Parts: sequence; C-alpha cells; structure tokens
Amino acid sequence: MSELSNLLRNTDFEHISLEDLVALEDSLQLFENTFEKDILENLKKKIADKYASFNDRFKIHKIRTGYDAENWGFDRTKMSPEDWRKLHKRLEKGWNANNGWKFHLDVVPNRNHPVTKSVSDFLLDLNVSHKIAAGGENGKGMTVYVGSYEDINKLAEVIQERFGKVIYEPPTYTDQSQQEYAFQPTVYGRFVPGKKGNYPWGVKGIGLVYNRYGRKHVNFNKSLEKAIDLGVVENKESVFDPKNIFLYLRVNDKENEKLNKKELYLRNYCCHKLYAEALGDYYCGSDIEAFEKSFFGDKLPAKGTVERSHWDVVAETFVEEAKTLSSRDHNGKNFFDFIKSFTDGYEPLDLSSIQTEKMSTKSNSVDADNTSKSENKPKQEKSSGPIQKNKSTQENSPSTTQENKQTISVEGNIPDPITKPVINNQSNKYFAEPYRVFYQNIAKKENSQYSEDESSPYYRAKLVRKDNSELNIVATPNNQVSLGAKDKDKKAKIPDYKDFNNLALLAKKLGKSISFGNINSPEFKARLMLACMENNVKMTNIPNHSELNDIDTQTKQLLKDKFKKHASGAYNEEDNNTPKKGKKIPDSIKQQTLMNRRQKY
Repeated sequence: MSELSNLLRNTDFEHISLEDLVALEDSLQLFENTFEKDILENLKKKIADKYASFNDRFKIHKIRTGYDAENWGFDRTKMSPEDWRKLHKRLEKGWNANNGWKFHLDVVPNRNHPVTKSVSDFLLDLNVSHKIAAGGENGKGMTVYVGSYEDINKLAEVIQERFGKVIYEPPTYTDQSQQEYAFQPTVYGRFVPGKKGNYPWGVKGIGLVYNRYGRKHVNFNKSLEKAIDLGVVENKESVFDPKNIFLYLRVNDKENEKLNKKELYLRNYCCHKLYAEALGDYYCGSDIEAFEKSFFGDKLPAKGTVERSHWDVVAETFVEEAKTLSSRDHNGKNFFDFIKSFTDGYEPLDLSSIQTEKMSTKSNSVDADNTSKSENKPKQEKSSGPIQKNKSTQENSPSTTQENKQTISVEGNIPDPITKPVINNQSNKYFAEPYRVFYQNIAKKENSQYSEDESSPYYRAKLVRKDNSELNIVATPNNQVSLGAKDKDKKAKIPDYKDFNNLALLAKKLGKSISFGNINSPEFKARLMLACMENNVKMTNIPNHSELNDIDTQTKQLLKDKFKKHASGAYNEEDNNTPKKGKKIPDSIKQQTLMNRRQKY
C-alpha cells in the first residue's frame, strides 16, 4: 500500500505519455477502495488535469479498446441502402436536422465496436439521423439529431434507460461536459440555430443566432441602443456587435475573461426569447419558466427585479427587431420568419413502440424530488426531461473515473427467476448484442456449437464443446452475468479457467469492471480473480483471504505465482523502491495494492 502510494505520488505528470496516463487511471480504479481518500482525490485531480492537456478522448478510447476513430453516417457507399434510407427518412419532407436540438454520446467512435453499433442500430430503427466520429470535437463519439425539445427529452431518457450502463458519462475535460446541457447522465445536448454561418456556444448549449444572415451581418442596433439606454450594456463595443460574439461563452475561453459576463448572458437571453417566440414548444416545451430555470439558473436575474425587467425589455426589442431584418438571399424573408421556418417538414419522433413504465409522459417539466444515481458524477437534479448539474461541485471534483459505474456483476450460478422483468424482445436485442457477438465469435474460434434462447427476456446462450461439455451464459439488462458449466456427462462443474478469461476479456473490451456477486464456490471466485488479474480488469467486492482458503491446490499455486510475478520488477531498487520520474509505468502496479492486502497462500 505505502509503496504503491509512493510510486503514484512520484509519477512525472509533466512528461507522462497518454498511454501511461490511461494505465495509471486504470490502476487507481482497479483497487481504489484501498487508497487513503486524500491521496486518491489528489491523484484523480492530477489525472483529470493531464487528460485535459492532451484533449484527445478518441485516442483514450483507442488505447482502452483498440478501435480507431472511424467516420460513419455521411458516405452512402459505406452503408446499406436500407440504413441510408432510415438515416434520412425524417428529412423527406424538407426538415433540416441541423435546425433544432441534438445530443452527443461519449461512445467508442467506431461503429464496429459492439456498444456503438447497438446504439446506432437502435437509432436507425427509429429513423433518427446520427453520425459517428464526424465532428472532430473532443469526446463526441456520436452526434444524434433529434429536433424538438420534447423529443430530445424523451429520447434521452430512453437512451439512458436502455444504454446508460454501457456508455460513458463524459468526463469534465470533454467538449459536451463543458459546454452542453445534461439531459441525462450520459446524454448531453444543445440547440443549434441553423446549419450555415457561425453559431457560437451559449449558456449550456443554447446557441447564439447567426453572425450572418445571407451575405450580411445580423446587426441588432436597436437592441444595443436600448441596452445602453437602460444601463445593462456598457458601450457599443459589446456582444451585440455580430463581430464580437463568436465563441464568447465558451467555458475555457481565457481571452474573454475581461469581457462583461452579464452582457454575454444578456445576449444569450435575447436569443433564447427569439427562439421561444418563433418556435414555441419545439424549442422550449410548454413551460418556459421551468426551461429558463434549468438552463440559465443563477445567470438570469431574479424575476421581479429591476435588472430582470431591463433584460426583458431588451429581449422584446431584440425579437421585434428580428422581424425587420431581411435579406435578398432569402427572398426578403425577415430574420424572425427565417428562424420560425426551422420546424418546416418536421416529423415528431414515434417512440410508441418502445414506451416503458419509466418513461415520462411530461418530459418538459422539472421534478426536483428525483435524483440521478451515478457513482461517478456529483448528484444532479433530475427531471423527466433535463438534469441540472451542480456546477460548483462538478468543477471541484474530478470525474476521470466515470468507467466505475460500468460493472459486470458475476454470479456463481444460473438464475431461474420466478418473476420475469418487463423487457420486450426489442429491448433484449440491444442490451444483449455485445454478449451475443462476443460469444458467437468464441464459438466460431473454438469450433463449438452456439445456441441461444431468443424467447428469454435475458440473454441466455449455450456453448457445446467438442468433448460434449457445456458452458451456459446468462446476462441481464442490469449487467448481471452468470456462468454455469457441465462436463461431458452433463454433471454440473465449475467453468474452466478459459471461460473466466473470456469473460474478463469481454469486460475489458467494453470498458467495464467486474464485481464479485452471489458466488458460493471459493474456486469460482479464485478463477475469476485470476482472470481479472491476468487481463488488468478492475475488480470490486473482492473476496478476502479467508474466502479463498478452500481452493484447488493448482489454483492456489497459480495465484501465488501471479502475485510473485507482479511483485518482481515493480520497483526500482536503486531508487529506494520508487520509480524514476518519467519511467514508463509497469503493468505490475495494477496488482500491487491487492498483493499487499493478501496473506501468502
């Protein structure tokens, strides 16, 4: 414990490579419950800061999964005609998918990854336009174009319910975490006021209006004069000048620290009021006050104050002025009507086929009584629609360990539940896909016979080996996995070590940890632990020494050898058991804490 703490304390964060930084984070996650709290939090903060300096979430995914970022969604030659048709079906009546709400998911940016493919296939079945690894922005593995505020709330809830345990919550260093709105813990989105022209980031992703309308700048001179007259804008060199607004509200834009932040938020409030009047429910739902509270929070002066009344007067002037600004490029259509046309040809999402008991019928209202249960993010107020992040809490707590929540709970026997969960076959199709693909490939490699009970609400599969022995796998939507085995005479036995090794490989591929669940057999626990150690998979609820006394002699020796192997070469003896700065972090540190907690076998 103390040696590992020294090793981590002396890591050269200035020169550490991204590969070693990922290895270090995984080391912390593997046995983080054994660290002193202050040491752990300090290291997490250092790791989060260093990740931000690399600013390359896609490469982190590649290091962990082996998948390169690969664009998908634009080239019709790289997808089937049916998928292309589904991708564009909601656009057939002329609606532009860029004119509305969209969200981003921090998935592995490659459609060949089983989780990414499952989410993409699900969206295709709903005819929802989306793209993968296409924007180049940090952390936005998938961009999903939704449309209305009601629809983005509903779809975000479905995505969270269906895939929330297998996709990542974006860390604080990603673009969407810094600049967008958390509709759900894994779903961050923003409102885009059109495709062409510059649309700067605004408060929690409410984009500012165009810098240009047609070929000319959009100059809100009357609004600026009104703001100056009321004293809420200091001078004409303000954010109301279209040349001065681009990217002003980015969280990390240090060049704009000297600007008057209230003016920036006032401009965003004016744009918000323009969208609300021109687009109504499409933009903000039926309760605009709840919307403003969720998005603006304390950035908006309190209702009834003099300052708020001034803001409202300026916003009213802004909206009215939009009705007078026109362009020959748009056949004389004024700017207000141009914004209003964003809903032309829009087809609301049809989610009737996937309604669940958890889905809300009023997704645009705020319910502060419910809270999000996330192990790795600060508690957030949850609504049937968006989630409000506690900004102060988020800024002061590193969130580089969002992978912790993704845990496979391994059981020691095949469950036979009396009451089946409320899950339809469509749901089964998506949560089970990573398991299905993985074990079908295993069967193919070892020339085993694969079969699956497709009628089960769970994923139930069987591998029959050449010697007529069997492996049974059960997986549930809440990531509970059970393994069971039979020998060639169909007598129950503990699964072979290779079966545990395969499960650990699957967990590693999906970026998940493994928790020791309801397991009665010490041998089962020991083999699972060996597999996790061999593949550097984080473990939780680890069995203690006494639980592993009664295990097979060969397994006990394997564990002993594993600890010895990790002990050798882990430290630099010439430097008082502390690694030299800049030295590559050895894989062995990932097991050192466990080794120090255990007695020798």
